[in-house]
Amino acid sequence: MEAIITFAMDEGSALPHGTHGGRLHVRYRLLQAGRPVPSATITESFTTLEDPYSVGSSIRQGSFSTDLHGNFDDYVAFASRAALPDDFRLVCDQELLANGARVALNRVVWSATTVSVYARDGRRPPAVSAAARLR
Repeated sequence: MEAIITFAMDEGSALPHGTHGGRLHVRYRLLQAGRPVPSATITESFTTLEDPYSVGSSIRQGSFSTDLHGNFDDYVAFASRAALPDDFRLVCDQELLANGARVALNRVVWSATTVSVYARDGRRPPAVSAAARLR
């Protein structure tokens, strides 16, 4: 099985009032041998690689289910009470599991102006990014 990224867009405006951070909406399609996998349970975990401003622990981890077409939505997000500096950077690895089996390994990079997701395991497309306004 593998999780293919179908689109990504900024949803930073959905962060709780009074917080600073970023939120990226990523839609995936879960496939096995080219066919959609419905009703799978998706879980995720993050490993922080670069976190000079100590916000990595606020990344929200989710659990999702695929629909009849194998689609699921992930919201890669963090929120901090402290304002973010202009040179902000946060780098994490994200692992997605479907029914306990790894289906994606991504590198997620937040900067002051973009949030990018890079497939680290040979999946296509290899990268998506969305112009994101960190606040």
